[in-house]
Amino acid sequence: MNDRTKVETVKLVGQIGPVVDWNTRQNNQLLEAFLALKSKGEAERFLRDIMTEKEILEFSNRLEAASRFPLN
Repeated sequence: MNDRTKVETVKLVGQIGPVVDWNTRQNNQLLEAFLALKSKGEAERFLRDIMTEKEILEFSNRLEAASRFPLN
């Protein structure tokens, strides 16, 4: 967690996993898109295409918060 990570974000990260229906067509498409990325450059372009700069920052903050919790 860094100084820009909000407590609400940490709580959301802890809750979102079980709530998301990963079996929808849209969520499956998103997962497949991530898995198809082959380089850091591809990932940067992909994220820039689907997110705003603010969303990318929030996503990186959530990832930082999630890294504080072990995977079950």
